[in-house]
Amino acid sequence: MYHALDKRVEGSPFSDEVQASFSKLRHLIDPQEHADAHAELEQKAQVKDLVDSPFNDFDGAPQAEYWISFMEMVEILTQNIHSIRTRNWTDVRSSLRRMLPWMQTYDNDKYGRHLPDFCVVIDTLPTEQASFMESGMFAQSMTGNPYSCIALVNLEFRGQGVTQTVK
Repeated sequence: MYHALDKRVEGSPFSDEVQASFSKLRHLIDPQEHADAHAELEQKAQVKDLVDSPFNDFDGAPQAEYWISFMEMVEILTQNIHSIRTRNWTDVRSSLRRMLPWMQTYDNDKYGRHLPDFCVVIDTLPTEQASFMESGMFAQSMTGNPYSCIALVNLEFRGQGVTQTVK
């Protein structure tokens, strides 16, 4: 994919404005200026066409479709890991829901069978338990360093005479 995109960049006559934005991306060190140049490029129709064109060229090719689906699956798994490491409950729930079709596709019977039920449970938690999870208490960090949280193995909810264990 990189080589296909690289060939398109070499042969494409971009406007001076787009060329200047590309130059900024290559040479800027300041993160905010870099983010601004990236956002500016995302708005340009020329750049969008450039990025979309390799996908159009490979549309319908079985090998390309396999790798695109693989990248989508890896993105979901990466989102899940990132959301746990950063204690972002909303993204954990989102990534779990996005995993559901993949669990069925790859016939992982345990996750494919139990994950829908788990998603329903975490989406319908009582207010007190939901606020507990939203505060990031579903993950812990032994060091306190950024991006160092791991999910709790067992989590018990006690309230109103009912105990639920989430594993």
